[in-house]
Amino acid sequence: MSGWKAGSSCGPSGVEAVGATCSHSTRSRPRSSRSFSRRWATRPSSSRPSSARVSARPSRSSPESPSPPRRTTPQRRGSGSGWRRPSALAQQIVGTWIAVSQYVDQDGKKLEPFGSNPKGMVVYDSNGRFILVLQRATLPKFASNNRMTGTPEENRAIVQGSIAYFGRYSIDESNRKINLRYDGSTYPNWDGEDQARLIELSGDELKIISPVLAVGGGIVHLVLRRVR
Repeated sequence: MSGWKAGSSCGPSGVEAVGATCSHSTRSRPRSSRSFSRRWATRPSSSRPSSARVSARPSRSSPESPSPPRRTTPQRRGSGSGWRRPSALAQQIVGTWIAVSQYVDQDGKKLEPFGSNPKGMVVYDSNGRFILVLQRATLPKFASNNRMTGTPEENRAIVQGSIAYFGRYSIDESNRKINLRYDGSTYPNWDGEDQARLIELSGDELKIISPVLAVGGGIVHLVLRRVR
């Protein structure tokens, strides 16, 4: 057995006999942790475990190797699965228009509720909203200077000689129609109603044609000119 000689006072296990000394028992002591640390520090890196070398490598998410940014395609404002490009007619109708003439054709009879030279304005915005104000060129003034105390004659002339309404609209390109939804009107019978009217657009002139019952029936012709 290595480390043990005949006549020695200690056996192979390193246990001393009574009254004897063991020469190799001190050599069999375990190495101290300080000695082990010094040996590890001077050990070549190539002989260390591979896990130590792997931990020194930068990870893919490390700032030293950032991933390239993703490219995104900008979307048109308001775009999405339900978004549609406005029709050519819808784009052309947007703007401010002033009244040129308005009359009602009642079986060949021409009726002009707002006179031969009406005043008025129509606005169609790009978000599908509209407003119209139409009146006779001259309306009687309230003698009392208070519209809440008008005479029956004054009230009648003003109600019959003017109209205003507003709401939402959409364009039917294939049938050349404008669909109106009335949110409010000085003729309250139209509040909340949906109406469709034919439109003819030629340059800066817009004609709106529709059957109405508000003046006893007939076909209304409203001619507008674009404001530049």
